Amino acid sequence: MIYMECGNTFYLQYYANRCGVDEYVAQLMKQGSVYVGASAGSIYAGKTVQIALWKGWDDPTVVPANFKDEKVSKGLNIASGMSVFPHYNPKWKGLVAKKSKDLGHELIVLADDSSHGSLGWSSERGKITEK
Repeated sequence: MIYMECGNTFYLQYYANRCGVDEYVAQLMKQGSVYVGASAGSIYAGKTVQIALWKGWDDPTVVPANFKDEKVSKGLNIASGMSVFPHYNPKWKGLVAKKSKDLGHELIVLADDSSHGSLGWSSERGKITEK
């Protein structure tokens, strides 16, 4: 099992990638390992870590990188081509609806109080659905 902890998403992605963790995780996943991400670790599992810019909770300036650049902000992309938005609750519905329109791929939203762990957001459907 691979466990990625919470914290600053940009710090996690930057240093994990610099150390080759992204390539190592890819190898382990091919061998059947299970990935578990908490907060920043769940964002990092997705297609892009730009999702962490949406709420403004994580400071991207903690590392010398431009996370508005899609190439720089790549996540592990192990969530079937989707990105991940953790700590979802109804107050984020408008933000998710607005930002996901320009995302170009599906978004998984994870509610802290979800008993089954994930809800899905489809920018095409424009609503939150259980997965």
